[in-house]
Amino acid sequence: MYTFILVVDSAQQVFTAQGIAARIGVVREEIGGRSIVEGLNGPHDGWLAVSAFNSDGYDCDEESYERLKILIEATKINNPRFFLVEGRDTNSSLANELLMSLDVNIKTVIDNDHGLIEELIVFRRLAEMGVDWLYKSGSPRFD
Repeated sequence: MYTFILVVDSAQQVFTAQGIAARIGVVREEIGGRSIVEGLNGPHDGWLAVSAFNSDGYDCDEESYERLKILIEATKINNPRFFLVEGRDTNSSLANELLMSLDVNIKTVIDNDHGLIEELIVFRRLAEMGVDWLYKSGSPRFD
């Protein structure tokens, strides 16, 4: 199972958990606003869930939270909207599908919950290179 935080700038476009999940499949809504997409053959193929949350509910160590805040400011995300993304890719790659569906022109920051906190474009490049960005720690080097 994986978890990552997606922070998007909703200054020019309204983002919802359902709207983000719908980029990769048919959404099933749960009570509380969690939006779930399942793999082609159901949840045993994989699933991905998206939930909006307040940045005060960001559950991580203080250093990671400070790094995230600094990157949000440096990226000039004016109206940050936080989403928790959880899932499991058994016979699917829903996390990569979601990553590739996001518009690189919308300011977006991701925290993969393993020490990698970067802009969307970095994560997309890792995915394109075949790197398992969901579990990568530390800043990547592109030589």
